[in-house]
Amino acid sequence: MKFKKARFRANTSIALALSIIAVFSLGSFAAASHVWEDSFPSQGLPSQAPTGVVNIRGSVTINGNAAASGVTFVSGNSIATGHDGYASIELGPLGRIELQDHTGVTAVFTTTSAQLTLDECGSVTQTLPPGVEGGITDPHYDRVHINVYSGQVHVKWDGGKEQDLTAGQDKTVENFVLLYTAGATSYRVSCGEHHKAVYLIPLGAAGLAGLIVGVAQHGEDEVAAVSPSVP
Repeated sequence: MKFKKARFRANTSIALALSIIAVFSLGSFAAASHVWEDSFPSQGLPSQAPTGVVNIRGSVTINGNAAASGVTFVSGNSIATGHDGYASIELGPLGRIELQDHTGVTAVFTTTSAQLTLDECGSVTQTLPPGVEGGITDPHYDRVHINVYSGQVHVKWDGGKEQDLTAGQDKTVENFVLLYTAGATSYRVSCGEHHKAVYLIPLGAAGLAGLIVGVAQHGEDEVAAVSPSVP
């Protein structure tokens, strides 16, 4: 009788031990499975950042290297045009970026935005479809001229000044900080072209003054050439 009781107790102990081992093993397996799923999610992966295609005329560099038409432009790249350069970046659903000569920007894209940083202020135009945020920041605080062709932009400059500009409006600002738009917009930020136009003003005034002097002298010469009347 004692033998049977001892044997029963031994079997019970073995069964209990096996149950405990099974519980811990299943728990560890479940935890390991959870870690694996978190490390390699099969759903919810971020979509690939969009890219663009560059069209080029003249001298253009991307990340400091000479570029040619047809190259792919990716988020984080920098592009700059030389004295004879022009570049357009076709971004498909994110719109288009155009750079005239002596212009440099760094562009960062997401699926819903296209943000620019002004590296060299020449003339840059950005066109954005509806629903695509965009804009440009200027770490150099240049004096810029802003033209808004469509939509609306918000501009900040000169230590806290702010203003909204809408289609057909333009403005020159000192110490430009940033321009932001929620989309459905086309705008241009320029330095060189606007400054060239300003430089032409004194030349035009000087030319006009010269023209006036020339006309006056010509009139005096004609008066001197008239013969006096004979009584």
